[in-house]
Amino acid sequence: MKVGLLGVTGFTGSLVAKELMARGIDFLPAGRNKQLFEQIFGNQLPEMFFIDLDQPQTLREFLSRVDIVINCIGPFNLFGDRVLDAVFEAGNKIYADIAGEQDFILQSFRTRREKVEEIGVTLTHSVAYESFLIDLIAKNFLDQSTQYQRIETFYHVEKGVLSGGSRFTMRLSSYYKVYRVSDGQLIEAKPFELSKIVNLPYVRSGQKFYFVPYPEIILFYFTYRALNINSFYLSDEFDADIFKSPKTQEFNRIIQQEQSRKRRFYPESYRKKEKFYILLHAFDQHAQQVNYLITGNDTYGLTAQLMAEFTSQILNRNDIPPGVFTPSQLVDHQQILAKLPIEITEQKNLNIN
Repeated sequence: MKVGLLGVTGFTGSLVAKELMARGIDFLPAGRNKQLFEQIFGNQLPEMFFIDLDQPQTLREFLSRVDIVINCIGPFNLFGDRVLDAVFEAGNKIYADIAGEQDFILQSFRTRREKVEEIGVTLTHSVAYESFLIDLIAKNFLDQSTQYQRIETFYHVEKGVLSGGSRFTMRLSSYYKVYRVSDGQLIEAKPFELSKIVNLPYVRSGQKFYFVPYPEIILFYFTYRALNINSFYLSDEFDADIFKSPKTQEFNRIIQQEQSRKRRFYPESYRKKEKFYILLHAFDQHAQQVNYLITGNDTYGLTAQLMAEFTSQILNRNDIPPGVFTPSQLVDHQQILAKLPIEITEQKNLNIN
């Protein structure tokens, strides 16, 4: 099977490309900025396949040459449907992306599922630091047959790196629906409408984690039996202004700013200074807790490693079924976790208020 990578000249896409090369995976790189491509890769890769989403024929031609599509073109609320429409038109593809936008992902589970099974497409979202990593951890430690009172994730990043593309996605998120699960129902939500205090070793007493709509809420809703599913981010390290409700007329201005911004690529030495913590917390009907803390460095580099490991396993399978899946449903989760530069520790008797 031939792999194709969309968005190869983006920050995350370029890191994914390097991880694919490190594993000896042959792939067709696609983007629209040849000069930037040559600046990033030099002679490490053959010539880039030119693609422009405003020229649909370029995407159709690209898809005719690949079997597995890795999509790193975001924001997905803005551009995701264009790519998926072309994938559906082509049919018989395996598609994976790094999407973090809940509404885009939800449409696959709600409205695209029947369509992809008809046309032989395998669809997987969020093959990224958020939320593939926590999806892998949950598969390892949670039970799909157990009734949980709540499943929650808590994120904290020290010396965090935020790419321009990520900030662009977050700024646009205010124009789209976000969700959480309450009393077993998926409901519309607002960022920062909930807060909790967790007694973790790295958190100062009294610091609050605020609700932020990560993709695992959607993934877990369709995987586990839980009355309440939420995700939170530690407030001190988070730019809450990004999520403020904007005025309607600002939408085009945000897009124009993105198109004119100067690209910045953080070197590995800089990204390695970043440290992240993610807590998976589950509380079942018998008042039993599951608490696992994941720590590591370089969230963008980890996203690239996750996508490359995911792709490697997909290439080694010949029984990939069509449908909509969470990333962990298509891979050997323990094998991937064993290869990642992370630490997983159980946390006992946590106090979460």
